[in-house]
Amino acid sequence: TQPRPETRGRRLTGSVTMPARQGGDPTGCGDVWGAAFFAGCLSGDPLPVAMRTAGRLAARNVECQGADGLFDILHNEVMS
Repeated sequence: TQPRPETRGRRLTGSVTMPARQGGDPTGCGDVWGAAFFAGCLSGDPLPVAMRTAGRLAARNVECQGADGLFDILHNEVMS
């Protein structure tokens, strides 16, 4: 498909550096990142801020085994 004329040539890009994590369970990290990034964008965060927040929450997800207790951990991270 062709891009809409009003969006042709515009791109949103960004990069952030996150500390490396060793070990842990990466299950769901991409889901956490995507949801947190989308929520940040919806709330009006600038792109780098939304990306950093999403990366921080996804990295926090690595510390969980599966989804046990994940809601409580991420909820506390967002609210603090």
